[in-house]
Amino acid sequence: MVEKICIKSINNAFQNWDNNPKDTAWLQKAEKYIKKLLEKKINQNQLYSILGSIYLKQEKFSKAKKEFEKFNIKIINQNIILVLNFVFCFINNLVVFKQQIIQNLKKSIP
Repeated sequence: MVEKICIKSINNAFQNWDNNPKDTAWLQKAEKYIKKLLEKKINQNQLYSILGSIYLKQEKFSKAKKEFEKFNIKIINQNIILVLNFVFCFINNLVVFKQQIIQNLKKSIP
């Protein structure tokens, strides 16, 4: 629960950056905290995006690019899993439908 509140706070800070920019020390603390959460495997998609944003603010562009790539790979993998689940459900429904048709045909043949 505490982690979610901290992530939300960091996210809000980035959304409100123009009105309330943070200093280098804040960025370094946020970076360390996000890295610790990544080690715990908490909310990784969002954390890679936040870490990429932190690196952008620190002008660590190559590191930012790597984190955003991880974020995109995670999203792509999740989408692939969703599609595969849909396909497997569809195939399963086809098999059930086929079995029902066969049963109905057997019932209709004397």
